[in-house]
Amino acid sequence: MLVIINADDLGTSQEINEARFDLMSAGLITSSSLIANTMFVESAAERARGFTDVSFGVHLNLLA
Repeated sequence: MLVIINADDLGTSQEINEARFDLMSAGLITSSSLIANTMFVESAAERARGFTDVSFGVHLNLLA
C-alpha cells in the first residue's frame, strides 16, 4: 500500500520552508504544493530541485 503525505503551502514563509524540507529529508513528507504568490516561493522552488524523490505541485491562490 502506498501512502502519500502531502504538506500544503510550501513557500509561505522561511520557517515553513525549513520545516517542510527537514521533514522531506527525514522521509516523513512525500509530496508538497508550492503556493504561487508568496514571498518565499522562489527559494522553495530552487531548493525543491534537490528532492527528486518528492512530488511537487502548485497551489493556486486567486485574489479578488
